Amino acid sequence: MAAKLQVRKSAKSESRGGPPMPAHSDITDWSSVRPFMSMDFFDPPNSQSAAPLSEIPALSQESILIDDLLFCLSGFPGKYIIPEPLERPYDARTFQICNSIEPSLRDLVQQILPLASHYSVIARFIQEKRLCVWGRVNHALTSAMDTLRQDYQVFIAQLETQHRRHQLDLHKLWYYAQSTLFSMEMLAKIATTISLAEARGGRTLSILHDETAHSFADSKIQDLCLYLTRAAAEPYFQSLQTWLNKGIVFDPYDEFMVDVNTSVKTDLDQVTDQYWDKRYTIKSHNVPVFLEHVQEIILRTGKYLNVIRQANDLTPGKNKCEVFPIETMVYSLKGRDYLNIIEKAYKSASKQLLNLLLEEYDIIGRIRSVKRYFLLEQGDFIVQLMDLCEDELSKPIEEATPSRLQALMELTVRTSLGKHDPYKDDITLVLLPYKLPFQIFKILSISTDEEKEYKQQDSSKNMTALDAVTFSIQSKWPLSLIFNERVIASYQMLFRQLLFCKHVERSLCRVWICDKAVKLLPRSEGSGYLCAFSLRQRMLFFTQNLEYYMMAEVIEPQWLKFLERMQKVSNIDDVLTEHWSYLNCCLKDCMFMNPVLLKTIRRLMNVCLEFCDFIQSVEDSLLEKQNQSFSQNIARLDEEFTALLAVLLKTIASLGREEGVDKLCNILYREDFNSYYSKYL
Repeated sequence: MAAKLQVRKSAKSESRGGPPMPAHSDITDWSSVRPFMSMDFFDPPNSQSAAPLSEIPALSQESILIDDLLFCLSGFPGKYIIPEPLERPYDARTFQICNSIEPSLRDLVQQILPLASHYSVIARFIQEKRLCVWGRVNHALTSAMDTLRQDYQVFIAQLETQHRRHQLDLHKLWYYAQSTLFSMEMLAKIATTISLAEARGGRTLSILHDETAHSFADSKIQDLCLYLTRAAAEPYFQSLQTWLNKGIVFDPYDEFMVDVNTSVKTDLDQVTDQYWDKRYTIKSHNVPVFLEHVQEIILRTGKYLNVIRQANDLTPGKNKCEVFPIETMVYSLKGRDYLNIIEKAYKSASKQLLNLLLEEYDIIGRIRSVKRYFLLEQGDFIVQLMDLCEDELSKPIEEATPSRLQALMELTVRTSLGKHDPYKDDITLVLLPYKLPFQIFKILSISTDEEKEYKQQDSSKNMTALDAVTFSIQSKWPLSLIFNERVIASYQMLFRQLLFCKHVERSLCRVWICDKAVKLLPRSEGSGYLCAFSLRQRMLFFTQNLEYYMMAEVIEPQWLKFLERMQKVSNIDDVLTEHWSYLNCCLKDCMFMNPVLLKTIRRLMNVCLEFCDFIQSVEDSLLEKQNQSFSQNIARLDEEFTALLAVLLKTIASLGREEGVDKLCNILYREDFNSYYSKYL
C-alpha cells in the first residue's frame, strides 16, 4: 500500500520534522477519476430508466427487488432502487424507490436499505482515511474496517447464492440482515464521528475508546469496538514504545502525543535548561483519553532517556545506559496491562538518571560546593577575597579588570581551604552590568510601584565593581539541568546581598579602629564623639544580626532540610523541585520577595556606608577639634538610621501578624532585644 511505503520513508526522521506531509490537493482522488474503482455508489453515464413494475406479478417483483437490494448492499445502484446524491460528504446515503412497487414489498425494502446506507458511509470512510495525510492510526482503523467489510461482502455473496438457487425472499433477507445491521450501524456511527471531527492520532483513539466504553449493554458490539480500537491503537503504541524505550519520537504524520521543538538547540556543548523545558512537550490534542492521567509520566520517561543518552555521548564508555525491553502494549478497556508497562518504563528511566546524577556527577557535592562560595559558608575564603580585591572592587565598573579579579579569586581559592574542593574550577567571577535591586525585580518578576524607579536608577552609571561583582557557575549538560539560568541568578542574588552586608560590616569595623584613637583623648575633649560611637555600635549591631539571621537562621536550616529531602527523591524532577524549593525558601525568608523590606534594608546599608565615609573623611580633624557640622551630620545620620530601622521593624511586626511570617520575627527580637526601639514602634 502507498501509505505503508510513505511510512517507511518517513521513519528515517526522528520527529515530525521529516518530509512534509502532502496536502489534500497533492493526492489524486481516484474515486472521482476512476469511479468504477470506488467502493461506494456512483452515477453511471447514460443511465436508462427501467420499465415500470406495475404490470409484473408480485412474485416476480420480489425477485427483481432482491436483485436490486443485493446490488445496493454491495455499493452499486439498482434499476428500481436508486441512490440519491449526497448534499454533504459525510451524510448518510438515502435511496429513491420506484413508486410502482407493491406497498408490502416496499416496506420490507425500506427496512433493509439502512444496511446499504451504512455500507456507503463505511466505504467512503475507508477510501478517504487510507490516504497518507490521515496518519497511521486512521490507516490501521481503515485496515480493520476493510477486513470487516470483506466479511460483509462474503455475507452478501452467500445471500446471492441462495437467491440464485431460488431459496431467498425478502422476509428471509430481512431476517439474515438484522444481525449484520447492528454491527454496520456501529461502524457507520464511528466513521461519521471521526470524519466530522476530522480526528487523527490520539483524537481518533479517544473517540474509539468512548464508543467502546459506552457499548457495555451489548457484548457483541463492545467486542467489535474493542477490536477496532485495539487495531487502531497498535501504531500509536508502537510510537509510544519507541519513546519509552529509546526516548525517540517516531511521528511521521504529527499524531503522537509528544512534540519535538526543533528550534531548541541540541548541541551538547550549548544545551541549557530550555532543552529540558521546551525541547519535548505534550500535544494535548493528540493525547488519547485513556492516557491523559499518565501523560506527564510518559513525557518524563522519554526525557530521562534523552538525558542519559546525551550524557553517554559526552563521556563515551563511562556511563552505560541499561535498555530494558518494553513489552508489547495492547489496548484494553481497563488498561491495566499497558499502564503497568508505562509505570515500569518510567521507574527504570528515572532510577537510571537519578543514579547517574547522584553517583557519576555527584550533584549533592556540586551543590555543596556552590553553597561554599555563593552563600559564604567558607569564612577564610571570603575574608581573603575581600582583602585582595578591595582596591579593584572600589573602582568604577568601567575601570575594573575582570581578568585581574578572576586571577585574584583563583589565588584566594588556592590559599584557602577551598583548594580541597574538587569542583572549585566550576566557579568563576563575573561583573554584571546591573545592580542587585534590578536583578531581583527582573528574575523574581516582582510587580511593584518601585519597579520603574529601580529600573531608572539602576543603570551602569556610577556603578562600582563591588555593585557588579558576583560568581557564576560553569556547567555542561546534564549539570546545566540542575544549575539553570534561574537557579544561578538566585544564587547570585543571595551572594550579592551577603557580600554587600560583609562590605558594610568591614567598613564599620574600620571606623571602630579609627575610634580607638579618639578614646585616648581626655574625657572633656572626647565626650563630643559619644553620639558617633553609639551610632556606629548600633549600625554594627544591626548589620551583624542581619548577617546572622540570613546565614544561621535561614540558609543553614533550609540546607539541612534540603539534604534530608534529597534522601527521599525518586527522580530528577524531584531533585529539580527540591533544589528550587530550597532556593525559593531562602529568597523568601531573606526578604527578597518583599520589595518594601528589601528597599528599607538597602537604604539602611547605604546610610551605614555614608556614616563610614563621613567618619573617615574627617578622621584628621576629629583629632584636632570638634566642630558643629560634625555633630549635625552625626545627628542627621542617627535620625535617618533610627527612622529607617523603625520602619523595618514595624513592617516585620505587621507581617508577622498578618501573614504568619514567624521566622522574620527573629529579626525583630534581635534588633530590639532591649526594647530600645519600642517607643518608635
